[in-house]
Amino acid sequence: MMDVSGGDSGTDLYGPARFHQITIPKIMALKHKLPLILLPQTYGPFYSQKSRDIAAHILKNSTLAYARDRKSLDVVQQLLKQDFDPKRHRLGIDLAYCLPRDAHVTAPKGEPIGINVSGLLWNDPKSAKNFNLNCHYQTTILSLIEALLTRTNKRILLIPHVSPKGGESDLLACLAVKEKLGVRAAKRIEIVEGDKSPSQLKYIISNCCWVVGARMHATIAALSTATPVANMAYSDKAQGVFQECGANLAVYDMRQLNTSELISLLLKAYDNRHIQAKTLQNGLQQCVQRWHSQMDGLCNIVLGGASVSENSYA
Repeated sequence: MMDVSGGDSGTDLYGPARFHQITIPKIMALKHKLPLILLPQTYGPFYSQKSRDIAAHILKNSTLAYARDRKSLDVVQQLLKQDFDPKRHRLGIDLAYCLPRDAHVTAPKGEPIGINVSGLLWNDPKSAKNFNLNCHYQTTILSLIEALLTRTNKRILLIPHVSPKGGESDLLACLAVKEKLGVRAAKRIEIVEGDKSPSQLKYIISNCCWVVGARMHATIAALSTATPVANMAYSDKAQGVFQECGANLAVYDMRQLNTSELISLLLKAYDNRHIQAKTLQNGLQQCVQRWHSQMDGLCNIVLGGASVSENSYA
């Protein structure tokens, strides 16, 4: 059994219900003596001792466990102590890093500014308290867009990356943003609508001149295509992932920055996007090589010696 925990749910940050939903399938696999492979993901933070004990039990008994960044691998070492095994507990990289881009979708015109509006943070009035945010997320998004419309002649592309039916929908958040900004801004603001696959969204994001968002995989789509990007972080997970490709300075922690500080830093990041693009391009090959290495490791175990071709990356 291979399990990815949604990439970022190897934590009790999202509450006990989500933690149990993520861990119970793993415990069932171990109970039935199935080889358990943990695909690249974030581990931690764990706020309760019970959560730490469960995570340590799963990691100790996994056949193979990849962390998607060094910070998470440090958490694994701290949890396991003497039971940490570098042959089984390895540094990897997010699976979406080499997700192919699907061009079977209309490319945005004129390299717009891409903004991922998180339904998790926009739609829930308790999100600031839940994640200990120091800034006001809605005000930040609205003020940032207004500033970009004033300072540039670029179009704004609102990109929903998680669109379930219900409260966490990015699409609902994007629609609310456009409505709040009113008629004056509407001519230069477009929303990516319709059912888009992750590969199609990655293609759309790669055609933007700069991307900002709080959703981890919206910003990974930018990172992995050397598209200038800024992450509005509400947890520790972004820092580790961005650091792996030398982009840790593009993570802006909403738990530390107030609204005006965050807006100012994001505008500066937009102004410096061309410099960041060179940094991302330089680090891209190393990250791609690590992706192939981890896929070879997975295939060696699952398929008994097979490996993936580097031509699988598009």
